[in-house]
Order: sequence, then structure tokens, then C-alpha cells
Amino acid sequence: MLHSEILLPEGASDTFKDREYLWNCSEQTERRLDAQLCREILLSVPHVLFSEAPEAALRLVRGFALGLTDEGMIVDLSLHQPSGTNDARNVHVHLLTTLRRCDVTAPFGFGPKVRAWNDKAQLQKWRDDWQHRCNRALAQAGIAAQVSARSYASRGIDKIAEPKLGPWLSRKVSRAFRLIRTGAETAGQAALQQLARDYDVIANYLLAKLHNLRTDELVQLDRVIAGLQLPVSSQIVRERYSTRVHYTRGHTPLEAQRPSALDRDNTPSSDRGQGPEG
Repeated sequence: MLHSEILLPEGASDTFKDREYLWNCSEQTERRLDAQLCREILLSVPHVLFSEAPEAALRLVRGFALGLTDEGMIVDLSLHQPSGTNDARNVHVHLLTTLRRCDVTAPFGFGPKVRAWNDKAQLQKWRDDWQHRCNRALAQAGIAAQVSARSYASRGIDKIAEPKLGPWLSRKVSRAFRLIRTGAETAGQAALQQLARDYDVIANYLLAKLHNLRTDELVQLDRVIAGLQLPVSSQIVRERYSTRVHYTRGHTPLEAQRPSALDRDNTPSSDRGQGPEG
């Protein structure tokens, strides 16, 4: 962990800077045993900004979190840098936010839950704010890169967002791909088959990977994935998104037409790429 702190809205008691006290009070405010105590917002920090201007990256994260405190919530901030064999670009921040505004007159220091914070419009507002802050920080640091909170489809980019696997699964998949690239295709395919059988996310990851690939590995990966027995749910993704090959339920590659804009617009939101998570 690179940095951790608790940021408070104006007027909140400094006792809430004690993490144990904060979340105990949050829990004691609730009446239901299964009540939601906090919201987690996970943000990816532009790795190029962190590598070239780490102080600016920290200011970026704190600035966004302070914007949330202006709305009345407490923010428990933790900035993480990858370690060991993890992807060095995976600099990210976890924000745990209270679901109630601070109220010094209320028991345990919290008022009613703010339902407006759950609205999709509010989520979009936070996404847009993070995009704006990231791009401003990159420009101020003299870095030409830019980020966008919009999906690939809304920007007219023919790519599918690859689902996040996490460090452990990422290493397993990378090991299988390495076997395929070095000639042990059967072993690599068996490893991917086992992963797809154990973890639902693997199927959609592989199909997105196949769709996005722009190298000579395409034919080989196409052959490997076509030989896998993937969950039925992933067939929907295959039939809707594949622009190079179209798989029938018998896993036979056929030529297919590119999906129309209407097909993309009707895609369930769960199949689309997301930006900062909330």
C-alpha cells in the first residue's frame, strides 16, 4: 500500500479518522443485520502518470476523494501499487465511502441514507469527474496520454472490454498462453479448458481477447478457443460480437458478418466495458 487516509466532510468529528471507530459507528447506525455499510469505488490510476509524477497521481486521487466528501460522505482511501509478478501498470485506489451523510446531532454521527447516491446518473457524474481530473493531471504533467470513461462502442472503437481477472487468474491465463506460443498448444489448451470450467469469467475474457487481437497470433488463438467447450452463456457473446469468425453451438468456425450498430446498442449492459467502478 502506497498511501492510506480517511477524508472527512466539513463539520465531521475528527474521531472518524480512526478506521475502527468509523466503521463500528457505521455498523451500529444500521438496524438490519444484512444492511450495506459502505460503497467501494475502485479507480485505475493512469500508470504513466504514476511512473513519471507520483506526487501528481496522489493529488489526483485525493482531489477526487475530497470531491466526494463535499457531498457529505466520509471516504476511506487506500492507494495500491502492484507488487511481485503483478502487472506493474495496475496502480489503483480503493475508496470506501459511507452511505449516510455525517450529522453531528444524530446517534453515532450519521443521518439517513442518501438514496440519490445510488442513481445511475450519479455514477455517470463520478465517472465523468474522474475522466476530467485524470486528463487534466496528465496534461499538467506534460503527458500526451488521455483516458475516457466512455465504452468502446460509444466511441466507435471495434473492441470489447476484457473483464478483470485479478492477479492470480491473470498469471494462470498468461502461463497457458505462454505454453501455446512456445509450441505446447495441447497443454495450453487443456489449461484454458480447466480454467474456463472453474471460472465463468474466463470464457468472456477469451472471446474478448480473440475479438481484439490484431497480430499473427489470431489464427492460432482462434484454433485453440474453437476447440474449447465453453459455457452456453458465452455463446451469446460469441454470436453477438465475433467479427472474424462465428461459432455455432457445435464449435465450428464459420464466416460471419460484422454485428450491426443496432445489435451493439441492444447488448445487455453486463456485456459492455465499464470505466471506474462504483
